[in-house]
Amino acid sequence: MNRLLPLLAVGLVLTIGWSGSTAVAQPPPSKPQEELQQLILDLKELKGLVGGVTDKVLRERMDKSVAGMELRLTNLQKALAGPAADTTPKPVAEADFQKFLAAVKKEAFDGGKLPIVKDFAKGNYFTSSQAAVVVKLFTFSDGQVQAAVALHPRLTDPSNFFEVLGVLTFDADKARVREALKMK
Repeated sequence: MNRLLPLLAVGLVLTIGWSGSTAVAQPPPSKPQEELQQLILDLKELKGLVGGVTDKVLRERMDKSVAGMELRLTNLQKALAGPAADTTPKPVAEADFQKFLAAVKKEAFDGGKLPIVKDFAKGNYFTSSQAAVVVKLFTFSDGQVQAAVALHPRLTDPSNFFEVLGVLTFDADKARVREALKMK
């Protein structure tokens, strides 16, 4: 039950909003765009709160949920903007991607690489090709699997995820990734 309390708090924050340290019901916005902007602000604040969760497993689950919410908000934003506006997330710029790769390569062990990947992924999107390059930087299967799972929700072209899976040597690792992502 104690593990469910933070998840319930997250739901409460998303449902009624967050103001300082006290949850307060907010009046309904007059326009869907205003509602969307408020949800984006709430989600940014939630990301900060999730960072303070000390239970590693719970924090990872919450991070994954937040990433999914970001994608759904992006889709909602696109739907509200209509066909003329393109709100598709853009992959990280090549210069920033190269700096990121250099930081990951500096780490000698997979255990040091994974937190860098997860932190950078929180604020950036990737193409499947870029994600494949990142996954290749891991020496062992466990690190490759965890990196692939962490990067999947941040892909701009998830239909090309086969490129990431192609980096994995063993079929069992590919199956682990698919299972973790609830893919068939």
